[in-house]
Amino acid sequence: MLLFGLPVTLIGNALYHYNDLIAQAGGVLVIVFGIHTLGWVNIPFLNMTKQLQAGHNMTPGYTRSGLIGMAFGAGWTPCIGPLLGAVMSMAASQPSQGVLYTLIYASGLALPFLITALLFSRATGQLRRLNRHAHIVQKVSGVFLIAIGLLLVSGQLTSLNTYFVQFTPDWLVEHL
Repeated sequence: MLLFGLPVTLIGNALYHYNDLIAQAGGVLVIVFGIHTLGWVNIPFLNMTKQLQAGHNMTPGYTRSGLIGMAFGAGWTPCIGPLLGAVMSMAASQPSQGVLYTLIYASGLALPFLITALLFSRATGQLRRLNRHAHIVQKVSGVFLIAIGLLLVSGQLTSLNTYFVQFTPDWLVEHL
Protein backbone atom coordinates (compact mmCIF):
# COMPACT_ATOMS: atom_id res chain seq x y z
CA MET A 1 0.00 0.00 0.00
CA LEU A 2 2.79 2.44 0.89
CA LEU A 3 4.89 1.48 -2.13
CA PHE A 4 2.10 1.78 -4.69
CA GLY A 5 -1.09 3.30 -3.26
CA LEU A 6 0.28 6.47 -1.73
CA PRO A 7 2.54 7.42 -4.68
CA VAL A 8 -0.21 6.69 -7.20
CA THR A 9 -2.60 8.84 -5.18
CA LEU A 10 -0.12 11.73 -5.09
CA ILE A 11 0.73 11.42 -8.79
CA GLY A 12 -2.98 11.03 -9.60
CA ASN A 13 -3.75 14.28 -7.85
CA ALA A 14 -1.02 16.03 -9.86
CA LEU A 15 -2.35 14.58 -13.14
CA TYR A 16 -6.03 15.18 -12.37
CA HIS A 17 -6.54 17.33 -15.50
CA TYR A 18 -5.64 14.32 -17.65
CA ASN A 19 -8.03 12.03 -15.79
CA ASP A 20 -10.10 10.92 -18.79
CA LEU A 21 -7.08 10.23 -20.98
CA ILE A 22 -5.34 8.28 -18.20
CA ALA A 23 -8.51 6.25 -17.57
CA GLN A 24 -8.82 5.40 -21.26
CA ALA A 25 -5.13 4.46 -21.58
CA GLY A 26 -5.38 2.41 -18.38
CA GLY A 27 -8.53 0.75 -19.71
CA VAL A 28 -6.73 -0.32 -22.88
CA LEU A 29 -3.89 -1.69 -20.76
CA VAL A 30 -6.33 -3.59 -18.51
CA ILE A 31 -8.02 -5.06 -21.61
CA VAL A 32 -4.60 -6.24 -22.85
CA PHE A 33 -3.99 -7.80 -19.41
CA GLY A 34 -7.38 -9.54 -19.66
CA ILE A 35 -6.61 -10.90 -23.12
CA HIS A 36 -3.27 -12.18 -21.79
CA THR A 37 -4.95 -13.75 -18.74
CA LEU A 38 -7.44 -15.53 -21.00
CA GLY A 39 -4.50 -16.93 -22.96
CA TRP A 40 -5.50 -15.34 -26.27
CA VAL A 41 -2.19 -13.46 -26.48
CA ASN A 42 1.02 -14.37 -24.70
CA ILE A 43 3.01 -11.50 -23.20
CA PRO A 44 6.19 -13.25 -22.04
CA PHE A 45 7.32 -10.79 -19.34
CA LEU A 46 3.99 -11.27 -17.54
CA ASN A 47 4.76 -14.99 -17.22
CA MET A 48 8.21 -14.64 -15.68
CA THR A 49 8.89 -15.85 -12.17
CA LYS A 50 12.02 -15.89 -10.07
CA GLN A 51 12.91 -18.47 -7.44
CA LEU A 52 14.86 -17.88 -4.25
CA GLN A 53 17.05 -20.78 -3.19
CA ALA A 54 17.62 -21.06 0.56
CA GLY A 55 20.50 -23.12 1.91
CA HIS A 56 19.97 -26.02 4.29
CA ASN A 57 22.07 -24.41 7.01
CA MET A 58 20.06 -21.16 7.11
CA THR A 59 18.07 -20.74 10.30
CA PRO A 60 14.50 -19.54 9.90
CA GLY A 61 13.50 -16.27 11.50
CA TYR A 62 10.97 -13.46 11.37
CA THR A 63 13.21 -11.15 9.33
CA ARG A 64 14.08 -13.81 6.75
CA SER A 65 10.44 -14.93 6.55
CA GLY A 66 9.31 -11.34 6.06
CA LEU A 67 11.89 -10.71 3.33
CA ILE A 68 11.01 -13.93 1.52
CA GLY A 69 7.31 -13.02 1.78
CA MET A 70 7.96 -9.58 0.31
CA ALA A 71 10.05 -11.06 -2.51
CA PHE A 72 7.33 -13.61 -3.21
CA GLY A 73 4.62 -10.93 -3.22
CA ALA A 74 6.62 -8.61 -5.47
CA GLY A 75 7.58 -11.36 -7.88
CA TRP A 76 4.38 -13.32 -8.22
CA THR A 77 3.56 -11.98 -11.65
CA PRO A 78 0.42 -14.00 -12.46
CA CYS A 79 -1.45 -12.08 -9.78
CA ILE A 80 0.61 -8.97 -9.25
CA GLY A 81 1.03 -8.04 -12.92
CA PRO A 82 -2.37 -7.83 -14.60
CA LEU A 83 -4.55 -7.45 -11.53
CA LEU A 84 -2.35 -4.88 -9.81
CA GLY A 85 -2.17 -3.06 -13.14
CA ALA A 86 -5.95 -2.91 -13.16
CA VAL A 87 -6.04 -1.62 -9.58
CA MET A 88 -3.37 1.00 -10.33
CA SER A 89 -5.26 2.12 -13.44
CA MET A 90 -8.42 2.51 -11.39
CA ALA A 91 -6.46 4.37 -8.70
CA ALA A 92 -4.90 6.70 -11.27
CA SER A 93 -8.29 7.46 -12.83
CA GLN A 94 -9.86 8.15 -9.41
CA PRO A 95 -7.01 9.66 -7.36
CA SER A 96 -9.02 10.23 -4.20
CA GLN A 97 -9.65 6.47 -4.00
CA GLY A 98 -6.11 5.28 -4.85
CA VAL A 99 -5.01 4.32 -1.36
CA LEU A 100 -8.35 2.64 -0.67
CA TYR A 101 -8.15 0.55 -3.87
CA THR A 102 -4.63 -0.63 -3.09
CA LEU A 103 -5.51 -1.32 0.54
CA ILE A 104 -8.45 -3.49 -0.50
CA TYR A 105 -6.32 -5.22 -3.15
CA ALA A 106 -3.50 -5.88 -0.70
CA SER A 107 -5.96 -7.17 1.89
CA GLY A 108 -7.60 -9.43 -0.66
CA LEU A 109 -4.23 -10.72 -1.81
CA ALA A 110 -2.98 -11.33 1.73
CA LEU A 111 -6.11 -12.89 3.20
CA PRO A 112 -5.91 -16.28 1.42
CA PHE A 113 -2.22 -16.57 2.34
CA LEU A 114 -2.88 -15.74 5.99
CA ILE A 115 -5.77 -18.21 6.18
CA THR A 116 -3.66 -20.87 4.45
CA ALA A 117 -0.80 -20.29 6.89
CA LEU A 118 -3.14 -20.62 9.85
CA LEU A 119 -4.77 -23.76 8.51
CA PHE A 120 -1.79 -25.15 6.59
CA SER A 121 -1.99 -28.75 7.72
CA ARG A 122 -5.68 -29.00 6.86
CA ALA A 123 -5.48 -26.77 3.79
CA THR A 124 -2.94 -28.79 1.79
CA GLY A 125 -5.47 -31.31 0.45
CA GLN A 126 -8.05 -28.64 -0.27
CA LEU A 127 -5.51 -26.51 -2.15
CA ARG A 128 -4.66 -29.49 -4.34
CA ARG A 129 -8.34 -29.96 -5.16
CA LEU A 130 -8.76 -26.23 -5.81
CA ASN A 131 -5.69 -26.19 -8.04
CA ARG A 132 -7.49 -28.50 -10.47
CA HIS A 133 -9.89 -25.61 -11.14
CA ALA A 134 -7.24 -22.88 -11.48
CA HIS A 135 -7.91 -22.58 -15.22
CA ILE A 136 -11.52 -21.59 -14.49
CA VAL A 137 -10.38 -18.91 -12.02
CA GLN A 138 -7.91 -17.66 -14.65
CA LYS A 139 -10.59 -17.43 -17.36
CA VAL A 140 -13.07 -15.65 -15.06
CA SER A 141 -10.31 -13.23 -14.03
CA GLY A 142 -9.53 -12.50 -17.70
CA VAL A 143 -13.17 -11.76 -18.49
CA PHE A 144 -13.40 -9.56 -15.39
CA LEU A 145 -10.29 -7.61 -16.44
CA ILE A 146 -11.68 -7.02 -19.93
CA ALA A 147 -15.00 -5.83 -18.46
CA ILE A 148 -13.21 -3.39 -16.10
CA GLY A 149 -11.05 -2.20 -19.01
CA LEU A 150 -14.11 -1.54 -21.15
CA LEU A 151 -15.70 0.41 -18.29
CA LEU A 152 -12.54 2.51 -17.97
CA VAL A 153 -12.28 3.16 -21.72
CA SER A 154 -15.95 4.11 -21.98
CA GLY A 155 -15.90 6.27 -18.85
CA GLN A 156 -18.64 4.17 -17.25
CA LEU A 157 -16.70 2.96 -14.21
CA THR A 158 -17.84 5.98 -12.20
CA SER A 159 -21.44 5.31 -13.24
CA LEU A 160 -21.09 1.72 -12.09
CA ASN A 161 -19.71 2.88 -8.74
CA THR A 162 -22.62 5.30 -8.39
CA TYR A 163 -25.08 2.51 -9.17
CA PHE A 164 -23.64 0.17 -6.53
CA VAL A 165 -23.57 2.84 -3.83
CA GLN A 166 -27.35 2.42 -3.53
CA PHE A 167 -26.75 -1.13 -2.23
CA THR A 168 -24.15 0.00 0.30
CA PRO A 169 -25.39 0.47 3.87
CA ASP A 170 -25.61 4.14 4.91
CA TRP A 171 -23.26 3.65 7.88
CA LEU A 172 -20.56 2.37 5.53
CA VAL A 173 -21.01 5.20 3.01
CA GLU A 174 -20.65 7.73 5.83
CA HIS A 175 -17.31 6.23 6.85
CA LEU A 176 -15.80 5.99 3.35
